[in-house]
Amino acid sequence: MIQRLEKEGFWVHRLCRYFEVSRSGYYQWKDTQKTEHEKQDELLAEQVEEVFQKHRKRYGCVRVAKEIRETGTPCSKRRVSRLMKSRGLECVKRKSYRPRTTIRRKDELIAPNRLEN
Repeated sequence: MIQRLEKEGFWVHRLCRYFEVSRSGYYQWKDTQKTEHEKQDELLAEQVEEVFQKHRKRYGCVRVAKEIRETGTPCSKRRVSRLMKSRGLECVKRKSYRPRTTIRRKDELIAPNRLEN
């Protein structure tokens, strides 16, 4: 947020005072490099989204992880689940099957009772 406002010409010391952040803390955060794990997560998240869209939003984290592993990229179901949640990817749930039958009148029997005779 501060970075965007800084680019628009706002003074950093005023922004830091407004957001109750020290200037040194802001510059330290701004200069930090991404870790190797964060870089791998970004690449994996792109693969996850690609597989998810390829299968028309029907695959959950288990199937997505399996397909990514088949390409040779190691990943776990838990990691894929975390990345899907962070990107807001949720699979479309299948509608439950409900058999449609003929609607009969309540007083009408389905078949004649032949055991009473």
